[in-house]
Amino acid sequence: MRKTLLQCSVITILLVVFCSCERSDRRVTKAEQTVAIDTIANLETPESTIAEQKALKVKLYIENSGSMFGYVNGGTQLKNMLQNLLVDLKHKYDEDNIELYFVASKIYANPIKTDVVGFANKLDISSIQKAGTKRERATSDLNDIFRQITNEIEDNSISILLSDFIYSVNESGEGSTVNRLGEAKALTKDVFLTADKKGQKLTTNVYQFVSDFDGKYYDFNDEGKKFKGQRPYYLAVIGEQSTIKQFTNQMTNQIGLKFPNYKGYSNEYLLTAEDFKVEDYTVLSSTYNVGRIKPVRGSEVNGQVRKIEVEDSGRGDVTFQMAIAVDLSSLAVTNNYITNIENYELENDDYTLFEIGQIEDENIVFINGEKQPISKTDLNHMAFNATHAFIFQSTNPNSGNLSFRLKNNIPKWVNESSLLDDIDLTINTNKQNKTFGLEYLINGISEAYLQATKKVSYFDIDITIEKPKSSSFLGTAFGILFVLLLISLIVIMILKQKTRK
Repeated sequence: MRKTLLQCSVITILLVVFCSCERSDRRVTKAEQTVAIDTIANLETPESTIAEQKALKVKLYIENSGSMFGYVNGGTQLKNMLQNLLVDLKHKYDEDNIELYFVASKIYANPIKTDVVGFANKLDISSIQKAGTKRERATSDLNDIFRQITNEIEDNSISILLSDFIYSVNESGEGSTVNRLGEAKALTKDVFLTADKKGQKLTTNVYQFVSDFDGKYYDFNDEGKKFKGQRPYYLAVIGEQSTIKQFTNQMTNQIGLKFPNYKGYSNEYLLTAEDFKVEDYTVLSSTYNVGRIKPVRGSEVNGQVRKIEVEDSGRGDVTFQMAIAVDLSSLAVTNNYITNIENYELENDDYTLFEIGQIEDENIVFINGEKQPISKTDLNHMAFNATHAFIFQSTNPNSGNLSFRLKNNIPKWVNESSLLDDIDLTINTNKQNKTFGLEYLINGISEAYLQATKKVSYFDIDITIEKPKSSSFLGTAFGILFVLLLISLIVIMILKQKTRK
């Protein structure tokens, strides 16, 4: 009897062990998940030696050519924006660290006798005319302005240029407008490549605003025509990468300053030589998916799923769909740019990027307001600050790995805000919200960054996709037969024992 019980015990143990192995082959156990997450959470981050940051110096340059007079004639949105910006700057950096200048053919000291907060209220046509001679203010060379400003940038300073961003090409040589704009663009590119060659690793953030305008508009022939209405203008925030990052962090996180909050804000384009690396991303195997997604056991990176086996559902028009959560919090581009599907490139033609949502409070929130809860299983792999979710679809998901990248494109608004002929702007309402030659100016800056960095994309993400094991069905069938065989042996042994009795 004892021998029979021993035999039964051994067989039962084998059965339990076999079933346990089968389960662990199919998924990571709860205990293993907990250990993995706890290990990540408890990793000791070595304390980095942070150099004491110097107080930032902010240099504000206002273009004071005749084309800017209309923006300061009366109470305008430009003056409203400037007032709020200076108040925010003063309360963060103190008045002693804020320098105000006018700029055209030269940089001029501020002639307005007032404190920083009162500056915008006293800014008018007469105060602009006090900086420089009439001849010096007659026209302005934007490339010369950029050259002057970049030459004045220090390690602990940022420069803010306020300008209408209109190229002066009437005296730039013979040829068509397009040819002259092309020459101006090349000179813009030269300014920023020269700065890079001198060791300046600059970030340039361009913000477009709209303001009331009441004055003379000067077309590309330098002919002034009376105009009253709405006109775009621009802020260019320029500085060393680390300084701009410090400025952005302090102004945004500490006092809540965001340029989009200022009156008249329209668009922005952020250009930098900084090398962004997306460190944290994971496949959501149980959220908003169609078909079967199985993480490959033992392939996680910091608990994040990067390697999967997939099977399509074989039903409906969409036979496979999966979501990937990514942390893009350090990426210096706008959310509108990030969520525009047209800005992405996929290497695998069998996959398409279906939609992009933002992650808020453990939900994927799409542009139409729809919310998709993230499963608890997937949250276990998200021990990081995921900001966006990318939804991919395929009818042939096992065709290869999935690689996608965010291209370094110039935003659409730049082209839509640019025009080549402004002769009739004052009477053509379709042109009054556009800027002559803007596309050439922005292209000049962008091409300089591209040439200096060789970066054609902001980030690249790769997901390894493996075909399901072909032996999985046979393995399952064998497992079932093995269990039935063990049960049969146990039954036979018990019956034999009873017969002996």
